[in-house]
Amino acid sequence: MTQRVVVVGATGLIGRPLCDELMRTGHAVIVFSRDPARARMLVPGAERYVAWSPGALPEECRDHLGSADAVVYLAGGPLFDGRRHSRPDVLAESRARQGALGQLVTALGSLSARPAALIAASSVGYYGYAGHNDAPVGEAHPAGTDWWGQDSAAIEQAALAAEAYGIRAVVLRTGYVLTPGSLAAQLAQFRHHFGGWIGTGRGWTPWIHIADEVGIISRWPGPSSAGRST
Repeated sequence: MTQRVVVVGATGLIGRPLCDELMRTGHAVIVFSRDPARARMLVPGAERYVAWSPGALPEECRDHLGSADAVVYLAGGPLFDGRRHSRPDVLAESRARQGALGQLVTALGSLSARPAALIAASSVGYYGYAGHNDAPVGEAHPAGTDWWGQDSAAIEQAALAAEAYGIRAVVLRTGYVLTPGSLAAQLAQFRHHFGGWIGTGRGWTPWIHIADEVGIISRWPGPSSAGRST
């Protein structure tokens, strides 16, 4: 059954292969992007490319949200991109990402017909850093008190607010997304003598392959979750 899926962050590391998979399996993809022309080149074949930016939600966006079966929110930059990130830049990006998601959820709540699901990317950073240990954590574990934990918790809180409007909210606490190009980006850093280990170098590194990440997301807006919330 064909579903209409709005993807925010479609031009990113996860967004591009996700859109490809959704379209390959017969779903209609509507891309929300700050640069629709660039998105059209990076994600060819989508049904629509709609101008969107944090802090501004045009009426055209609302129209597409009202006719969507699911919304996938993947806004945010990659962990390894070869650039140096200052703390003010990271904090500003975090606030923008949280604000944009909150704005999106508010818009969804104002619609008479709403998507059945909102899927938002969170992070295993939700659990925070508690030293080098093998203590297990699960969904009932509280958010960490460090920046990573609080940032991820804020994203999840913004997404879960959609449940008040009858929309199922799904947050993805995944780790480092491994792609063929991701290791190459890190290799370039090491070749320029910017590489090194994190902490003692003996900690665990949670990761997920891009094929599994895409598989998890793309199978949610399927026949079993068909229909919109009213």
